Amino acid sequence: MAKTPLEFVEKQWVEWQDQNPVHEHVDEEQLKNTLINDLTYASQMDVREYTLYQKWCEVKERYPVKEVSTLWGDEVHMVSKEQEKLIQKVKSNFWVPSSPDDYEKLEPVMQLYNGELAETWNAIRTFSSTMKNNSNIGRNLFYTVVDGRSGKYLGVICISSDFLDLTPRDNAIGWSRDVKTQQGMINHTAIGSTIVPLQPLGYNYMGGKLLALLCLADTVQKDWKVRYGDTLVGVTTTSLYGKTKANGLSQYDGLEHWQKMGFSSGLLLLSLSVLLLTWSTSGSKKITQENTLSGGKQPTHKDFH
Repeated sequence: MAKTPLEFVEKQWVEWQDQNPVHEHVDEEQLKNTLINDLTYASQMDVREYTLYQKWCEVKERYPVKEVSTLWGDEVHMVSKEQEKLIQKVKSNFWVPSSPDDYEKLEPVMQLYNGELAETWNAIRTFSSTMKNNSNIGRNLFYTVVDGRSGKYLGVICISSDFLDLTPRDNAIGWSRDVKTQQGMINHTAIGSTIVPLQPLGYNYMGGKLLALLCLADTVQKDWKVRYGDTLVGVTTTSLYGKTKANGLSQYDGLEHWQKMGFSSGLLLLSLSVLLLTWSTSGSKKITQENTLSGGKQPTHKDFH
């Protein structure tokens, strides 16, 4: 029996609590110094450097490794054998052309993941995108895009609940917050929170444009209607690095059904590192700095159809 939205949220909350236990008796002075050092360290990076740093931290946390002594010396192995097998399986299934014109034979197929997010999608998204893999709260349609002929992966897409407030989009539509919330119009738009092609399709063949257009396919509109009961009429997205990007170019430029709307007015704030609290033999806790998040201004694009 399918879970109701409330049951699904409660399940997510319980899982989060299990993974993030509440710790007491933390040394406040040590915590204060750790936070100051963390923010000082992060503030010295530009957006690109910080984004790369957060990706390194994410991989380190999500896919932990350990040193193992062997006959040939110390080697680094993944802690989870299941994760290691999955990653190898995913890597071996990337689309790689045998000749420059192989892209002409591609038959893109969108595969929707039903229920909970599959680890296959997670692995592809984590290792193929510069941006940290954070699933949005609310509605989400997770797709892998594969070649219908070979079954090889071409990229991943996630269509999520749209931002409640996004100035360029709101100005273009001309709606008020009351229209978005009380009248429920925000449920008829969505955001492409993940539009990531795999390589070499992305760089050599501009595969990002292909995935951007697939976000507007009838398949997405039908899946949104079936799962959430609302008719999808618009898709928004933001592009990485914003005004810091060379020449201001993005994979959405030149696409007939995507229109650049300008830049968002807000900033994504630097977030604190994940502070790992581990029990010492005396029962107190030690704080260690492990990983961090990032932010920056993001240009906004919008499609209406």
